[in-house]
Amino acid sequence: MIRKELYFLILPFLVHSFSIDAQSIIMNPDIQHEQLMEVQPMAVRIAKCDGDGHLYYISFNGDVYRIDQEPGLPATDALIATEADHGINYLQGLAISDSTIYLSGNYKEAGVPGYGIVARGQLQVNGTWAWSNLMTTQPYASSAHLFDHAFSGLCLNPAKDSLIVCSGSRTDHGEVQVSGGMFPGYREVPLTSAIFQLPVTATNLILQNDSAWLSASGYVFARGFRNAFDVSYDKNGNLFAVENSGDRDDPDELNWIQHGHHYGFPWVMGGNFTGQQSLSYDPTTDLLINHGCLAWQNNFFYNDPGYPQMPPGLVITQGLRNSGPDVDIWRSPATGNVIDVSNSPGYQIRTFTSHKSPLGFSFR
Repeated sequence: MIRKELYFLILPFLVHSFSIDAQSIIMNPDIQHEQLMEVQPMAVRIAKCDGDGHLYYISFNGDVYRIDQEPGLPATDALIATEADHGINYLQGLAISDSTIYLSGNYKEAGVPGYGIVARGQLQVNGTWAWSNLMTTQPYASSAHLFDHAFSGLCLNPAKDSLIVCSGSRTDHGEVQVSGGMFPGYREVPLTSAIFQLPVTATNLILQNDSAWLSASGYVFARGFRNAFDVSYDKNGNLFAVENSGDRDDPDELNWIQHGHHYGFPWVMGGNFTGQQSLSYDPTTDLLINHGCLAWQNNFFYNDPGYPQMPPGLVITQGLRNSGPDVDIWRSPATGNVIDVSNSPGYQIRTFTSHKSPLGFSFR
């Protein structure tokens, strides 16, 4: 039997599994898993470097760690880079190819616009890492709350000559987010809600916060994403992304990402139309809103005559259909009823039960 190794983070632990589908509850006796070590606070991604054979993981605050393990000894981690090395203080993305680490995230500072960054670390013969800037965006309007999704997941394309980089929304569902009055009237901006394709050879590339410039640049791969937190290619070269919907009970999505397509945000999430785009919208009668959620408590759901209307002729690529039997609970926007899709012939969900928040996946 060929042993498949998959490492995954269950905060605050690092778990080592021989499973293709890692689960916290092992239901197949042929699958083994063990705790490898405790990780540092705010750990978010993990990947293996073929260049030196080590596992690496990152934390939200910008720290990059190498995991060391001698035979018969406990695993330990070593800090190999911080924000001072790569410039990212809100770090969400990690990919490793051969002896090169790629990081994606943002630089955020209270009271000023932030900017997105993709950094590159190259393994040196003496075992250290040399860091350089692959891409920085122009400054753009951060929104200073948990719905400011920023630059997150990234992966290399099969040819390993381009990076796919996700940039999430700065809003929950397209509402105005003024960031303490600093950005009056701002919703999404050109650099948000998109997936970019960047050459791995780029150095100090600047992405402009300008729709016309971005359209002409060739760097925009697809648009219409709220929070495509992770991306991965399958063995046939198809690109997929897992997408988190908002505080409303819209389903979360698995999307087949195709160049030039639009995936709906902020007008469609999880197959549902965003209520706030309707001129007659009354949030008190919206059956998909839980009044305990953060967006409701902060008055982000409201009648919104200025909500941007969907561009005429826009074709939206919907999330993949799920007919069950797993993560297939759907709430009807019309009745509020909860429907178990696998036990309800004719129903499908796009793609997962709401608020499951898929944060990582991989094809093996």
